[in-house]
Amino acid sequence: MNPINNPYNPGAGVPPPELAGRENILNQAENTITRTKNGKPAKSLILLGLRGVGKTVLLNRIDLIAETTFFIVNSATILHRCHRFFFLMASCSRQ
Repeated sequence: MNPINNPYNPGAGVPPPELAGRENILNQAENTITRTKNGKPAKSLILLGLRGVGKTVLLNRIDLIAETTFFIVNSATILHRCHRFFFLMASCSRQ
């Protein structure tokens, strides 16, 4: 396929023209956020995938869903082989 016309163009968190086929994940995230807001237990989500499949785009969309329900959203970037992962996660949860 001509690279100029190819819709697949991976970039760090750059949203694609359409977020197709991700409705189930977004619905799960919205249910989790709503249940948490209502004080009910909810299942966690883990997004896994190869580079360029849309993990960061999904996280950004989930952030927007959470912000619309007045949740405070915080992010942290964990570098490869970071031994301070748990410390960083704990500091994000306290903010």
